[in-house]
Amino acid sequence: MDALDNYASDNLFDDRTDPILVNKLGSKIVHGDGMIPFKELVDGSNSYEVAFMCKGKEQAPFSFVLYKDGQPHTMSTMGGCASDGVQSVSLPAKRFPDATSLSIINIGGTNLVVSVYEVREAER
Repeated sequence: MDALDNYASDNLFDDRTDPILVNKLGSKIVHGDGMIPFKELVDGSNSYEVAFMCKGKEQAPFSFVLYKDGQPHTMSTMGGCASDGVQSVSLPAKRFPDATSLSIINIGGTNLVVSVYEVREAER
C-alpha cells in the first residue's frame, strides 16, 4: 500500500493542476469483495478519489460503491484493469455526501490494492 500511496503522491497530486490531497480515508488489499471504512467524513465541497492497481494475472469486472447509512451509490464499474499501472476514479462529494465507507464488489476475485482519498480542486 505504501507503493500505491507513494505513486499517488508523486503522480496524482503532484502539480498545480492536479487535485490537492486533503486526507487519506483508508486503504486495503483485497482478493474478492472488501470494504474500507472511512476515518472521517469528506467535506461536501471536496471529492472522493480512489486509486487502485491490480496484482496478479486474473482480471475480472469489479465495482467501487460508496455507502452511507446502508444506502449504496456506485462510484464506478470497471471491466478489468487496463494495465499493471495505477488507475483512479473520483466523484464530487456533493453527489453523495457523508459516505462512511467504500465497498469493492469484485466478482472474479481480481487482486486489488485500493486507497481512498479526500481531495479538493487545485487553485488555478
